[in-house]
Amino acid sequence: MVTTEQGCSKRITLTLAAISDVEFLVEIKTNPNLWPYGNDNSPDKGIVRQRVTERIAGGHDPYKQYIIQLNGIGETIPIGELHIYVHKEGCKSWQFGYCILPEYRGQGYATQASKIAAKLAFKDWGAHKVLTKIAAVNTPSIRVMEKLGFIREAVLRDELFWNGGWIDQYQYSLLEDEIHRLEVTSTCNG
Repeated sequence: MVTTEQGCSKRITLTLAAISDVEFLVEIKTNPNLWPYGNDNSPDKGIVRQRVTERIAGGHDPYKQYIIQLNGIGETIPIGELHIYVHKEGCKSWQFGYCILPEYRGQGYATQASKIAAKLAFKDWGAHKVLTKIAAVNTPSIRVMEKLGFIREAVLRDELFWNGGWIDQYQYSLLEDEIHRLEVTSTCNG
């Protein structure tokens, strides 16, 4: 099976993270303002730096870390991150999450990045199912998944502690026979 290291649309490129991207990723993953609904990362930059470096260098888990880059004229600008990993290996399920820097939100970049990641998982990595989990109060990300045709398949009740109380988390998924919902043409060269 061929593994694709990059995915593109007209406006963005997902590029597999390199060691030179570690500090950018550490800043994103440890910034609580970028993850208002919580995340699984430690606030300790040293711990996150070690984890990110191990994953980029080919750590033990099937985890792919991407930089979301805005395609400019002759340059690319990093605008966020997307990570995708095997959720359940025997079931061929992949789970992903993303973070877009605030100044680039609301412009369709999360939709494009999610579409590219799901297509990579299905077409290049043999996924049967691609899923994501979203805080029930994260309306923009819910809209992204519903726009792409992902189905809300579960409500994880009181899953996240946020703003002084417990909130639900939704699980959205797309199955391999539903990939037609993601059809776009790639502008990657090669």
